[in-house]
Amino acid sequence: MAEHNGGGNPSARQTAAEASHDYWSWDRVRWGTHRVNCYPGSCPFRVYAKDGRVIREEIACNIPQIIDPEYRAPDYNPRGCQKGYQHSRAMYGAERLLYPMKRKGERGSGSWERITWDQAFDEIGAKLADIIQSHGPQSIIIDQGTNGAGVLRGGGEGAGAGLATQLGGVSLDLNFSIGDFLPGQYLTFGQFQQCPGVENWFLADTVLVYGNPVYACISDYHYVLEARYRGSKVVQISPDKSPSAQFADMWLPVNWSSDPALWLGLCRILIDKGWIDFEFIKEQTDLPVLVRKDDGRFLREADLKEGGDAEQFYVIDAATGKLEALAKGTLQMECDRVLEGTVEVRLKDGTRVEAVTVFTLLRKRVAEYTPERVYEIAGVHPDQLEKLAEWCRPPRRIFFFSAAFPGKMYHGDLCERGACYVLALTGNVGKAGTGSHGWSAGAEFNAGSGFVGSMPPEILESDDPIGGALNTTQKLQEAYKTMFAMDPTMPVLEAAQGMLREGMKTTGTLSPPALFWYYHAGYKDVWDKHLEDPNAPRKISAYVEEAVANGWLQGYDMLAKEGANPKAMFVSGGNPLRRTRGGMNTYVRTVWPKLDLIVVMDPRWSTTALHADYALPAASFYEYADTKFSCPNTRFSNFTDESVPMRGESKSDRQIIHGILRATTAELKKRGIKSYTAGPREIDVDKIMWRATYGNKYGDSNADEERLVDDAYRALGEVGWFTSLDGEKLDLANLRKNGGSWLSGRPTFPAMVAQNADMVAGEVFWCFRDQVEQKVPYVTTTRRIEFYLDHPWFIEADEHLVRYKQPPYIGGHQPMRLTSGHLRWSIHSNWVTAEEMLKLHRGEPFAFINSAVASGRGIADHDYIRVFNDYGNFMVRAKLTECVRPDQLVIYHAWEPYQYPNWMPYDGLLPGPVKGLHFAGGYRHYQYMLWNWSPAQEDRHTSIDIEKAAFQG
Repeated sequence: MAEHNGGGNPSARQTAAEASHDYWSWDRVRWGTHRVNCYPGSCPFRVYAKDGRVIREEIACNIPQIIDPEYRAPDYNPRGCQKGYQHSRAMYGAERLLYPMKRKGERGSGSWERITWDQAFDEIGAKLADIIQSHGPQSIIIDQGTNGAGVLRGGGEGAGAGLATQLGGVSLDLNFSIGDFLPGQYLTFGQFQQCPGVENWFLADTVLVYGNPVYACISDYHYVLEARYRGSKVVQISPDKSPSAQFADMWLPVNWSSDPALWLGLCRILIDKGWIDFEFIKEQTDLPVLVRKDDGRFLREADLKEGGDAEQFYVIDAATGKLEALAKGTLQMECDRVLEGTVEVRLKDGTRVEAVTVFTLLRKRVAEYTPERVYEIAGVHPDQLEKLAEWCRPPRRIFFFSAAFPGKMYHGDLCERGACYVLALTGNVGKAGTGSHGWSAGAEFNAGSGFVGSMPPEILESDDPIGGALNTTQKLQEAYKTMFAMDPTMPVLEAAQGMLREGMKTTGTLSPPALFWYYHAGYKDVWDKHLEDPNAPRKISAYVEEAVANGWLQGYDMLAKEGANPKAMFVSGGNPLRRTRGGMNTYVRTVWPKLDLIVVMDPRWSTTALHADYALPAASFYEYADTKFSCPNTRFSNFTDESVPMRGESKSDRQIIHGILRATTAELKKRGIKSYTAGPREIDVDKIMWRATYGNKYGDSNADEERLVDDAYRALGEVGWFTSLDGEKLDLANLRKNGGSWLSGRPTFPAMVAQNADMVAGEVFWCFRDQVEQKVPYVTTTRRIEFYLDHPWFIEADEHLVRYKQPPYIGGHQPMRLTSGHLRWSIHSNWVTAEEMLKLHRGEPFAFINSAVASGRGIADHDYIRVFNDYGNFMVRAKLTECVRPDQLVIYHAWEPYQYPNWMPYDGLLPGPVKGLHFAGGYRHYQYMLWNWSPAQEDRHTSIDIEKAAFQG
């Protein structure tokens, strides 16, 4: 201790004392959080500053306790992690971007010159005017990420969405850019954005864990650990003995993509032993619904008579043995439904066919997965399978922790659907301590530029455009249900989704990134060449072309149309050269030469910024007042205040975007352009800034932007979507007093409507209560939880019911598989180069490989290894361990490419194919909309091999 404080050295003692005094004295303290997508994240901090510089931060335990009359659960506090604790250092790091910079040499050469904001805006505005004039506004691509996601003033889908809305450019859907869509849950429930409170992990009797939450959910994993104290069982399911496995009661080391076999084997035991909730599955699922034996499609009224309803389905009445129409507007049972049975029906053309219940087909499918076969396929011993069945036996409450990896694995949808089978069979949906989670972003986005700025003139001209926009959403939902769809039985969520889907079509500013990758980034050939799926009936290109030809993406297919020609790219809150699979391989070689203009707005020098034409300094988290999006998992919206002024010449993303819009409109006017066509819209040049500023009500000064935050939260509070912590009026002053607010009620933003339950401040929250308690239908084809997918593509691929499929070869026939996950020391690449984080590991990228395999190949710990396949290769340090499989390499994501030798990251050997089935459309819930139902790049289980690298540093 004496040595630590300077020992016998007087000067050292003085230095330590001075440092301690500086650390513990401050002249300003403010609320803060970190607006990155560490979902659910948004941990509350107190930020301490002195002499205009942030000196430290600490966790603020200001989230009120859960006080629920029925359920006792630990509170949320303290929420935070080491990434949050070091931001006060990272914001002053060497990688910070402080001034507008313009490229001097070739892209990526590292040659830059500092310029003024006026020069940056004028030059970018002139180039945008050229592009709009020569190629049209839809040649402007906006790539949005999730770092810096201040909803009103920050990047990504905060202010970033306004650039696409006002100019008429094309915004790539960020959820499919980052790959956080959960297709298995979506296919089962018709949605994936249900987000029960994390306290449900504590209330569960069995927690089934995918992924590695010990790394990815540091702030909330305590609920799982605390659940074990009350006797809960935790089951970790992963090929490797991940850090999360050490806290599990049972680790199931499944083979590659073999989870469907595990789940079907478990379902077999549950069904055979009668350990299922019969009443629940009759009422809530499609298991009693009839399927035609001849074509594998649901039996419809349209099959039985001319002019019949194609969405009227049937069950068998147990009392009469006859067909009974399945109720559409309620889950209330019209009769006692037969679960297992067959009936002969006469079709409208006079032919007779047999129809069978889904449960009958399911029982036949699971019969194939005996404990012995599950052991052969998945590597899970029959004794483990039996024990797992006991832990899932009703009335035990089961929670499925899905993480985000199913959306990044080729057969992740089958894996996730299988887990949902278990939840549904045992009745573990719509009750406390049960269910699964996706992700959902808060209702604050309805106050953002992309939404309010697209409102009709009368709303923008009103005294309260934000309040007017919020109230309009409810009216639009009702209008969609009764006028557009003309279906009064439609569930509220389906109306909310439909309203958003049709509304976004009218703006012509949103596209699934898969169309950009396929048509413009070179992946059409890459995917067909480097994906070998022995079970797929077609190539990816065949699925894409049919989906586009069928009009399934109409309104969002502008990048698939003849003449589409991307010429400019704006990057806000993202890092596509790091994030895109094949980013430093196919993507940069194909996309970059096509673009006349590349602009990156970022607080730091990312790899993408280093390859841009202009790098514009966006302010960091503690430098202006805003909030991160809230989410139902915690229902707590954290506020970040201005602790210190913006560093250097940084601006908020909103200020940067307004500067670009202002310069572009001035240049267009100079050229005599008063209006231009952007897809389905006509853009009035005079109205671009008028719309961006909500009818000229909110300028660009810090005071103006704080007034925007103030008015936004006042309006959000008045419609009941947010509630103050102290019961007083919600506004900026209240946020500054309390540090946050409750997400509450039922916001009409579709991602919030998807909760299907009221959010009540201070109470335990779980989803699908409407369905279980009030019998509100789901938003699937049958309006039930769907075990069976009767889309022709899924029937053709034999995925109408879950089955095990051999994982495809991605990148060649190499003997090993690459897996990944969230890095413990950064949120995406946001802090991956931060000095404090580099001190906590080896200071550079590394990959885990099996010690015995390394020894056999002459690889020592910390050697550089070359990882390769038919698509690409990269070099990385080896970290030896016995916790990974012999045929596995684990490298956690988000290292910057410039941290690797030759700037080639592990993404460079990921061809990132999408699953062609996810282009399916034309059905009720097989329809793309913002953040929902589109393919994403798959990278898990890519084929690789390794060798000791010739280069050793």
